[in-house]
Amino acid sequence: MDDPLRDRRPPCDLAEGQQVIEILEEIGAFTQLAEVIEGDLSALDSGRIPADWRELPVTGELAFGFAGAQDAVPALEISLTAMVPAVCQRCMQPFEFDSIDVGRDRTTPFASLRAPMDDGK
Repeated sequence: MDDPLRDRRPPCDLAEGQQVIEILEEIGAFTQLAEVIEGDLSALDSGRIPADWRELPVTGELAFGFAGAQDAVPALEISLTAMVPAVCQRCMQPFEFDSIDVGRDRTTPFASLRAPMDDGK
């Protein structure tokens, strides 16, 4: 099966097909997120750092559609949930956020995302 994120299809095609891409990864697969968490956990003694924090799940979905009633502007709704280990900056004790939701019910029109697409040239 093709990976819709790697097919380099235009956002309009994904929106017309109401494409939904489900995400089930581990924190370690998200390099920047893992670096932030690692930096935070580095304040702890090595014996207090959770051994398996990189394997904690990140779940979510990318849902393509259109913004507005005219179906003229492709849009992307993003929803991500993760359990994030952290260090309390007051008492310096480790803890885990129960759940962090990012972008729930938020639609971003592609017209506002002006990053050029790499076409391999």
